[in-house]
Amino acid sequence: MHARASGAASPVPATVLGKVVWAVNRAINILFAWQERSRGRYQLAQLDRRMLRDIGLSRVDALHEASKPFWRK
Repeated sequence: MHARASGAASPVPATVLGKVVWAVNRAINILFAWQERSRGRYQLAQLDRRMLRDIGLSRVDALHEASKPFWRK
C-alpha cells in the first residue's frame, strides 16, 4: 500500500491531459477564425463599388456576406 502525502494533487492521466490540451487548442483556433471572419466581413462592407467590381462582387453580395454573424461560414 502506498502512502500519499496529504494535500498532494493526484496526477492527471496523460489521455485526459491530452484531451484537455486538444480541446483548449481547438477553442483558441475557433476564436481566431471567428475574429478573422468578423474582420474580413467588416472590411468587405467598407469596400466601394469599384473595389467590389474588381473582385467580382455586387454591393448586394457584399452586404449579404457582411451581415452574416461571425460564427456562420
